[in-house]
Amino acid sequence: MFEAQTEAGAAPATLAMAQLVATNGWYPTQGFGQADPYFTMGMIHSFAGTIPAYGAPRAEGQSLPIMGNQAFYSLVVPPDLDGEVPVDFNLPDLNGRAAVGAAGLGTAAPQSLPLTWLIATGNSAAAPLPGMLAMFVGSVAPDGWLAADGRLLGVPQTYALFEVLGTAFGGNGTTDFALPDLNGAAPVGAGQGAGVENVGLGQKAGGAVPGVGLNYLIALTGTYPRMDGNASFAETGQYIGQVLPYAGSRAPAGWAFCDGSLLQIDDNVELFNLIGSSFGGDDVQTFALPDLRGRMLVGQPG
Repeated sequence: MFEAQTEAGAAPATLAMAQLVATNGWYPTQGFGQADPYFTMGMIHSFAGTIPAYGAPRAEGQSLPIMGNQAFYSLVVPPDLDGEVPVDFNLPDLNGRAAVGAAGLGTAAPQSLPLTWLIATGNSAAAPLPGMLAMFVGSVAPDGWLAADGRLLGVPQTYALFEVLGTAFGGNGTTDFALPDLNGAAPVGAGQGAGVENVGLGQKAGGAVPGVGLNYLIALTGTYPRMDGNASFAETGQYIGQVLPYAGSRAPAGWAFCDGSLLQIDDNVELFNLIGSSFGGDDVQTFALPDLRGRMLVGQPG
């Protein structure tokens, strides 16, 4: 973990965690008018646990054969009808890198990797809830999501999302409000973490990898993640240990902010079984949540 620094060229403070690639699951629809968002194929899930959740591979740049992964490959690389068809392709490599916003998967830099950052819209009652963000390998936002590109939205037309964001990221709050602008920037946990700079919700942070302040959430309740290699992430609903950025200022029910809080093991047995004392605690009565305040999330090797 690096010490937080904000001057240009400085390395950002980071916390490493498993980044799991949804190579199967619901194929993202685009342009069908679906109002509520779903977790889809092509998204990358941050997971605080150590088990191979849902059999999903980590985002480590490894090669996969196209045969058997044609649907996922079509999201990563648009079809070239005139070109030579390869036999394999590489997954994104997020080991030690933060995901910065761009239109689709891009060329990795030493500390960052371009991906599409999405924000959930709609008015769903289960995750993905309005204001939750997800990494996506494709270049076009699936139905129920928008690219987190700083655009202004009308308050009446997207009131459920406005209730979550307010004007933390811009807009006049009467007729319009702004989405987080992650173009060329990565989420950095809002708040004052130990030994790092304080970053407010919606605040921009400088450095070698620019950041935007967002609240990181971890799922305390939900489905216990399966280890079945044939399983896939559910389209809706959270799973225990799931971590994602959130543009709101209050944690939804069943979630907590990634602020290093100590929890009682007896009250959170399933989450403790997944993450143990990896992030702190005495491993007897207490364990700690990951502390992403002032930090960017990067991939951790398996």
